[in-house]
Amino acid sequence: MHALLADLAVVCPEWLVCVGREVTKIFEEFRRGRVDDIAQKLAAIEPRGEYTFVVAPPGGGETAPADAFAAAGWEPVVRALLANGVTTKTIAHALAQLPGVTRQEAYARVLALAEPR
Repeated sequence: MHALLADLAVVCPEWLVCVGREVTKIFEEFRRGRVDDIAQKLAAIEPRGEYTFVVAPPGGGETAPADAFAAAGWEPVVRALLANGVTTKTIAHALAQLPGVTRQEAYARVLALAEPR
């Protein structure tokens, strides 16, 4: 958890994140805010249980741009997730939820970023 938040704080510190712990369980808890703020607040806490992360660019996404993937600047986030062992399938599935991004396009872009250079 700490490594992922630290990587995200370097790559996209102003983005928004919601970190859920023990979601759907009796002791569930959520922390919301900017990535850099949440990374700093959770740095001193020992991770316990299961965590869920939701990351979004600032601005709320009022419009769906022609290329949502590029407009949102997802490339650094995808690279950070790949570096932390998140599977290409999981990342592509999440990106396909963006307005204007098809499942095939998301998977192709994640695969392109996953290939070693």
